[in-house]
Amino acid sequence: MGEKILVELAERHRIHNRAENKSPKTLEWHETAVKRFCQFVESWKGSEATLSDLNPDNVKLFIVHLQETPTSHNHPFIAHPTKRVSDSTINSYVRSLRAFSRFLHQDGKTKVWILEKVKPPRTELKLKNLLTLEEIKAIFSEFNPQCFLGSRNQAMLGLLLDGGPRVSELLCLRREDLNTDVGFVKVKGKGRKERLVGVSDEALLLISSYLEYRPDTDCPNLFVTFEGKRLSYNAIQMIFVRLKKKLGLKYLHPHLLRHCSATFHLQNGEDPVSLQRQLGHSSIAVTQQYIGLVPFAQIKAHRETSPLKHLRLAGLKLKFLKQLDREISDKELHLILDNYGTHKQDKVQKWLKRHKRFHLHFTPTGASWMNMVEIWFGILTNQAIRRGSFDSVAQLIGAIKAFLARWNEEAKPFVWTKTAEQILAKTVR
Repeated sequence: MGEKILVELAERHRIHNRAENKSPKTLEWHETAVKRFCQFVESWKGSEATLSDLNPDNVKLFIVHLQETPTSHNHPFIAHPTKRVSDSTINSYVRSLRAFSRFLHQDGKTKVWILEKVKPPRTELKLKNLLTLEEIKAIFSEFNPQCFLGSRNQAMLGLLLDGGPRVSELLCLRREDLNTDVGFVKVKGKGRKERLVGVSDEALLLISSYLEYRPDTDCPNLFVTFEGKRLSYNAIQMIFVRLKKKLGLKYLHPHLLRHCSATFHLQNGEDPVSLQRQLGHSSIAVTQQYIGLVPFAQIKAHRETSPLKHLRLAGLKLKFLKQLDREISDKELHLILDNYGTHKQDKVQKWLKRHKRFHLHFTPTGASWMNMVEIWFGILTNQAIRRGSFDSVAQLIGAIKAFLARWNEEAKPFVWTKTAEQILAKTVR
């Protein structure tokens, strides 16, 4: 029998990875690496690459070849004919070839792991380029929130900056993954691992505005095209390409917002461990990540440190106030708000001064919905769980349900203790 053709062996590797439920991105990564190596071998060999061509010497020549090769001039968005293939790309190709070689050894096609001693080239450690708050404001101002495309793009950019999901995770979001009551989205990250990503009130308002213009479609995805179809990665890429050119920014790409999100959250005081879970970064120290729900405290911390809070996008609150002004034009309006900062924006304050019939009232400190959730779980813990003894999860669930049934029999609603006179008196201070 003749020598084994490398692309045929690569197909066996692909089937093996599919059987292990590897992600499509992983399958594409291995396929691209082997394909480029075969093209390199065939360019000087003149025939198909075989198993014997997969050896340390050829792989090292392949590395040197990539280091001297410009990136593709057929790039779909931006051509860089003089820019070299990055060290990280070359490193990933070599790691893929090593994994392919290890599979061939385990599959009995080779007696030894051929590329065991071939080390991937070192990559240059670079500092991430970040956007300033002024640049982020300029980006948001490029979109008209009063139409489908503008509101959709603002919602996507807001979610990327606020929660830091990967673009692939953003595109896979379904409407059912959004929880507006608690303030999070459920994303499926690398390795098909699900996690909860906290979303601030500002980002939720952007998403809510977009949903008003979202076409009625059977597509389950949260973000869709004007025709109601799933949005592609290329579509998002083109949005950033146009923004970069129009605003004259040196650095702008979708993943940059993820870097900005992480940096701003840390600067604003979020715990690094919580942020690690939020972004879905793997770590040896966290061996049981993605098991169960993200703690409410983490979601609350992420929401409170959102960079969108510091942008003070006045249009968020003004849009709601203007809507009320249009729909209810003949009455005094008293708005009860959680103690929040968007009403302090200059544009909002000026608008309120011109519209005297709008009166704002704020819930007492510590009476927000998140505080109520924490109080309720404290009651549940102290009265139903802490002193109990449970032999199984089913027994614990049964005890919780029994407590809830008893609680609901005597449940009392929240009572507002201020009279109308007290509330109105406060407005004239």
